[in-house]
Amino acid sequence: MAVDKANPVHRRRVLFWLIVLSLPLLALMAQLDHLPQWLGDSSASFEQQVHWLVALLVLLSLPLAIPLVLLWRLAERTRIATRFPPPGTLLLRDTPVREGRAALRYARLLKLLTVLLALAIGAIPVALLLMLRAITGS
Repeated sequence: MAVDKANPVHRRRVLFWLIVLSLPLLALMAQLDHLPQWLGDSSASFEQQVHWLVALLVLLSLPLAIPLVLLWRLAERTRIATRFPPPGTLLLRDTPVREGRAALRYARLLKLLTVLLALAIGAIPVALLLMLRAITGS
């Protein structure tokens, strides 16, 4: 079985961007202690600020859609090439090559995973909003 080799330069670049993109989330998490002060103690305050909370939840969920697009593109490239990983893919680790029906099965699995992740990402703002409403009693 053939194996496509990893690209160490690409591996370092991905690690760098993961760290850089995690910093805003860490800063937001550090401010979670102040969330009750921002929301206020009354349900009237929540009703006044619900549109801001929905916007914040959607804004936090949108960056999660970027990997979905990349995953779907990978599945399409795999389907077209009937090979996983598709030729020219930059890899983070050594990856065994799948060809033919195995690659097409893998492409379908990637598309299914993409759809399921999209549904989960869409459910995040809804679930958090419902939890906030249950907590505040409105």
